[in-house]
Amino acid sequence: MSLKSKLSITLFVSLSTLSGNSVSSELNDKLPRATKAEQTMSFWDLPYLDGAYISTRPEKKSDGIEVGDLSLVTKNKHEIIQLSNEIQSGKYGLYDSLLISHKNKLIYESYYRRSRVDLPTGQASATKTLTSLIVGIAIEQGHLTLDDLHKPIINFF
Repeated sequence: MSLKSKLSITLFVSLSTLSGNSVSSELNDKLPRATKAEQTMSFWDLPYLDGAYISTRPEKKSDGIEVGDLSLVTKNKHEIIQLSNEIQSGKYGLYDSLLISHKNKLIYESYYRRSRVDLPTGQASATKTLTSLIVGIAIEQGHLTLDDLHKPIINFF
């Protein structure tokens, strides 16, 4: 995958910093939606999902988000699924979701722990770290210069 392709993929990571409860190693085949009771709860009070939900072809919902198919965008589908399995197991910390968007289409979604498809989830430092990493690679490979650092990040997408 070229750097330009990497830069055009937007990665949203939602992070939870609580420790303790483990996540089931089973996968759910049902998109995790909030119950009526969960819709009024604080994010921190939400119960953990029974298992991770992983989809390489997100379903079209009435939220205005266009969807696509991960398999049509990359040959690395199995590596991304493996990453999701590792995230679910807690290998990288306690993440709640991993969503990948490419060319304005949601092509991958996975939910773990407290995340629900129909509830807002806060963004944390992981997003800033990944953005910084991508900008650093772009500078190193000559796609951006240090003079570009004063520009809003949205200009690069």
